[in-house]
Amino acid sequence: MPEERKVTKVEVFPSAMERIDDYCRRRDRTKYIVLSDLIEWFAGLDEGVQDMIVGRTPASIELDVAEMVVGQIKARRARGVHATPASEPTEKS
Repeated sequence: MPEERKVTKVEVFPSAMERIDDYCRRRDRTKYIVLSDLIEWFAGLDEGVQDMIVGRTPASIELDVAEMVVGQIKARRARGVHATPASEPTEKS
């Protein structure tokens, strides 16, 4: 017998809902399906990954994450790629 599904109410800012609506229109999917899939995906992730997605880096890996970011910045600079104020990489002229 299939597992019973639960219904929950989610509140989002209008700008976020507009982006979700746009995505759903482009993909020809309903908000219900997209948000259900997103929640199922998130629920299946490791707790540390969940924390990073919601902006809470676990203390146990903060140093590792910082070292990884610094390493990526150094690698990009070595390739001549620099971040713009909007944090989008651009090729150095």
